[in-house]
Amino acid sequence: MDPISMLFSVYLDSIVNVTHRQLQRSLGTELQAEQIEYGGTVVDFQHQLWQVRHPTVCASQRGNLQAFSECTVAAQALFTELCQSLTQRRNLDAYASRTRTMYCNAAVAFRPTLASISAAGESDALADARRRCNTATAAALGSSDPRRIAEREKACSELSELRAAAGLE
Repeated sequence: MDPISMLFSVYLDSIVNVTHRQLQRSLGTELQAEQIEYGGTVVDFQHQLWQVRHPTVCASQRGNLQAFSECTVAAQALFTELCQSLTQRRNLDAYASRTRTMYCNAAVAFRPTLASISAAGESDALADARRRCNTATAAALGSSDPRRIAEREKACSELSELRAAAGLE
């Protein structure tokens, strides 16, 4: 291949690649991962076709229920703040306009997971059994360890027995 043909080929390839990247960016077809620090919490999520993929929001925190809950609450606040901020801007280009729509849709549709784990205030046998069941359930959450699952089953069956004896079931 002569040098002129090779140079022309490289030039065409670069134009095609730039055009392809610009088209992908404008259509949002490529899966994008984001990590945004908001209020001391790192909110991670993915989006594609200008839609936040809700199951991916705070996916890195799924193993820790308390951290996951805090992250999803921060994510909802982040989506709302980004929507409001982009809505206040004038003369948005097409990319910023689609981004605004994506965050506004997420602010409306995304629901955070609300969870807190704390000790029960009661001090009787039923409260102790409930506390043991809750602790064993939290320990077994997301675990496939047969020992933890058996401990949860035992603790929660004791709670059921106590509740039945007290006439609460």
